[in-house]
Amino acid sequence: MSTCKYNENLFPMMVCLIDLYSIMGRPVGFTAIQKCMGERYGRRHPEQVRRGLNPAHCLGYLRVVEGKYGAKYVPTLKGVVDTGIYWSLKAAFRESIDELPQSMLSCLIRLARHFALMNRLWLSVITQYLLKGSEIEELSLITLKALLGEEVEDLEPRHYREVMLNVELDLANIRSHSTQLGVSPPTRFPSPLESILTKACSKVSRSSA
Repeated sequence: MSTCKYNENLFPMMVCLIDLYSIMGRPVGFTAIQKCMGERYGRRHPEQVRRGLNPAHCLGYLRVVEGKYGAKYVPTLKGVVDTGIYWSLKAAFRESIDELPQSMLSCLIRLARHFALMNRLWLSVITQYLLKGSEIEELSLITLKALLGEEVEDLEPRHYREVMLNVELDLANIRSHSTQLGVSPPTRFPSPLESILTKACSKVSRSSA
């Protein structure tokens, strides 16, 4: 079960996997992920890549495709959604997000998914009205389905990165509401929301300890 734990390599690896899969349009090999992690995050050691891949597989964030030249990797929509949520949470809580207990971080991701889902539901209503039949409407509905925890059959690889960015945008929209009121900087959640998230998940963390 230890491989299912979040660690500092998990989400950087997922960003690389999602981006590479979206660009290449096919399962991604270890070497390509390693190169990406080295260039973007300075994490070039194979063990750092494995420490990202192992929990991602355990958590259902990716699936392994065995091929002629070894294993390759494909992100799942669950992994895409949680990766988008994590980076938005990191923008709000900054470096402290990586110091949280496992149970609290998991709780924050689950709660943030609900906030993103509500925002995406309203955006889907708007895009259906204003942009009916467009690719924007289709992608909004795909993001909505992903936030509901459903896989989308025959989804083009290029859309995976777009879904991740949509999820980040959904939570950024929540943060921006407070900015319009002059409450807080645009990179942070409204202070009452941040307080509620922290208190609720702190209780979960203590009860599961």
